[in-house]
Amino acid sequence: MTDGTTVPAPGRRLLFVVTEDWYFRTHRLALAEAAVKAGYEVHVATRSRQYAAHIKAAGISLIDVDIPRRLRQPWRDLQALMALCRIYRKVRPDIVHHVALKPVLLGTIAARFCGVPAIINAYAGLGHMFIGNGGGRRLLRRAAVVLLRITLRGDRTFSIVQTEDDARTLLAHKLADREHLRLIPGAGVDVDACRHAPRPADVPIVLLAARINRNKGVMDFAAAAGLLRARGVTARFAICGSPDSGNPTVLTADEIARLVSDGIEYWGYREDMAETLASATLVVLPTHGGEGIPKILLEAGAARRAVIASDVSGCRDVIIDENHGLLVAPRSPAALADAIGLLLADGARRDTLAANLQARVAQLFSQQHVDALTLALYRECLEPVEAPAP
Repeated sequence: MTDGTTVPAPGRRLLFVVTEDWYFRTHRLALAEAAVKAGYEVHVATRSRQYAAHIKAAGISLIDVDIPRRLRQPWRDLQALMALCRIYRKVRPDIVHHVALKPVLLGTIAARFCGVPAIINAYAGLGHMFIGNGGGRRLLRRAAVVLLRITLRGDRTFSIVQTEDDARTLLAHKLADREHLRLIPGAGVDVDACRHAPRPADVPIVLLAARINRNKGVMDFAAAAGLLRARGVTARFAICGSPDSGNPTVLTADEIARLVSDGIEYWGYREDMAETLASATLVVLPTHGGEGIPKILLEAGAARRAVIASDVSGCRDVIIDENHGLLVAPRSPAALADAIGLLLADGARRDTLAANLQARVAQLFSQQHVDALTLALYRECLEPVEAPAP
């Protein structure tokens, strides 16, 4: 083509299935753009909200579909399953790439029914369904495991996990075999875009950038801030992000207002994380677990900011404690306050941890590295099937 773009080769039609367009934009759009450059015809089926124009501008076909994220809505699940079947029949993808547990469950059933040649199921963390047994999780887990065991079979069905812990979980539940399991460390980060800027010289800022949900440790962060103020520590404590209405642990507007009245700054959602991180002295993520590789830790590392995170799967994969940051017990405001106080008082240690994390992120978690691993899996999916020996 005269404009320099790559003409899609026959048999290279790729379909992503993701619940939310904002998640696709932040965690999979760069990969989709790399696939377009590699010659794939790329489609995404997702709930289209505010980022439709942004996605289409990248040369990606957008299909609006409502996939409920909760596991207790069987009628909506059936509607979503039927919608996915219609989409697969229309698009006729050579590869379908499901992201997160609900698209994996519903999408794989639809893909099997519609004869999609190759299926990739990417787990962005196994979520809280595989953590603990409260709230009916044990029953839901058993039902999900049965469904997954039925659907996740075949030579052209691959599973992607982000952490070693999630790989062991899938293997233990017999939801994948080693031959068709791939470890790809997160969604990657553009290490050049998260430029390193000098820290501001005024009052230090401790930043929590995440969805405004309890399972991200928002209330633990606020409690830790209160403990530090009681000790006479001078710092600003800020939360950056939006409430995630699809998450059962989301904070209400009244709860956010109470945090603000208690002295927590609420910055809302910000597009430019590089600029936001440039204003921070320290980045914390007191998550309760159940996620994959947290992208904010990668962005903070690329921006050369020291981090403190919960000692849970995902965070442990990014941070080796005392080397690339500090790990603290989850759900422990006291432990979080101690770690924040320690690094606020020791600028030299902050700088050493930040430099170490920056080097680790550039080596293991760059967007280029993650894209290369995923595109290699796409090529494997498209390899001709060898004829059986006579």
